[in-house]
Amino acid sequence: MKVIFLRDVPRVGKKGEVKTIADGYARNFLLPRKLAELATDASVERVVQEKSRTHAMEMMRVELLEKTLTELGNTPITLSARTNEQGHLFASIGKDELVEAVRAQAGVDLLEKHLDLPHAIKTTGTFSVPVLIGKLKGVINLTINAV
Repeated sequence: MKVIFLRDVPRVGKKGEVKTIADGYARNFLLPRKLAELATDASVERVVQEKSRTHAMEMMRVELLEKTLTELGNTPITLSARTNEQGHLFASIGKDELVEAVRAQAGVDLLEKHLDLPHAIKTTGTFSVPVLIGKLKGVINLTINAV
């Protein structure tokens, strides 16, 4: 029996997938629990349209993310902090301060987990901070000035 999965079923099928399943398994387990529905021509066409719409939305999202990451790389981010005579900061600059600066100066909302900053910045200067969002990569050009 051909069915369309409405939810992921471990080791059997994923949501939106059309598969041929044993009649008894479909009638006694999948259909009563609303895990799958019978695959008619109309329902298969609906699933195909939904998948194409989802794919188009994902492509638009990726394109927008790439554009945003490119703009972010072209926008310099500047922070000012108090330092001692050697140029070391009294308070280090961490991911949270960097996220706030990017939000204020570039208008881009990032999460701390998107920044590849292994440790807090403790000196003045210019830094390139990698940004990783999924498989997309970008960079933040950060300048820290002494006050």
